[in-house]
Amino acid sequence: MSSTTKSWVVGVDLRPECDGAVAFACSVVKATDGKTKLLPVHVLENDHLQAVLQHHHLAEVTSAAKQAMVDSLTRHGTPELAKEGKILEGGTAEGRIELTRQEFGGDVVVVNRFATASRRRLRRLGRVARRVLRRLNSPVITVPPGFTPDVMGKGPVVATTNLTQECDAAVEFAGDVAKRLGRELVILHVRRVPDEHAAHYLPDDSKVRLRETRQAETEKELDDWVEAKGHTATKHVALLGEVVGNVTEYAAENDACLIVAGSRRLSKIERFLLTSVGRGLSATAHCPVAVVPPAPVE
Repeated sequence: MSSTTKSWVVGVDLRPECDGAVAFACSVVKATDGKTKLLPVHVLENDHLQAVLQHHHLAEVTSAAKQAMVDSLTRHGTPELAKEGKILEGGTAEGRIELTRQEFGGDVVVVNRFATASRRRLRRLGRVARRVLRRLNSPVITVPPGFTPDVMGKGPVVATTNLTQECDAAVEFAGDVAKRLGRELVILHVRRVPDEHAAHYLPDDSKVRLRETRQAETEKELDDWVEAKGHTATKHVALLGEVVGNVTEYAAENDACLIVAGSRRLSKIERFLLTSVGRGLSATAHCPVAVVPPAPVE
């Protein structure tokens, strides 16, 4: 898998209140002086077509969808991109987006995180976002609802790592995005630690020393990993505690423009039993989140 970010396929949701993915992708195109190529795609899925074709001709439906795409791109200052935009008929959104990415030679897929207001707290990812992340044949960026260029963070790209090989491609991807956007790169490692109440029998000063020791160990482990891998970053940050909460809090406090996480490629059963950091961040972070699959083993 290439870690570059030169060609992006963006899934266009034609509802005006749900065009965060388009807003983010267009912002990157403008920030990189057009060096990032963008292909807007909207899929008229089978279920939708079966319903609307009872009352409209196919040409009428596709024409209206194309105009809505033009309107979305125009709102974000890139109407010229509509010439390359594709309205695809049939199939599923995630399937057609992936096929288009392969045909286009796209490096990245961008989709909305959108889930309807009726969704439960743990289901903040919409159906398309969940399924695109499940396929994950390329880096996937999910964009939160309500995203507009004026709320794009002015701070760094934050790359998370658990100090394993599965995060190498994610950190490389984050470095490439940071360079293209002219932003700092922060490599962030959060070490899970036992709950402090597990040592309730120890004096408070012992708990403090224990945490200080863990903090120093975590900082050294991160520095050693970054040096061994040859990654270049503006800052290395080590934190203790729960991963998703600490990463989102750090990103919010530092006005991050993007969070990047690696993927463990969990199976269906593993997804049920284990927590996916990338999916957790995608569902809760205030800013766009990129989930990057590991490079294929040669």
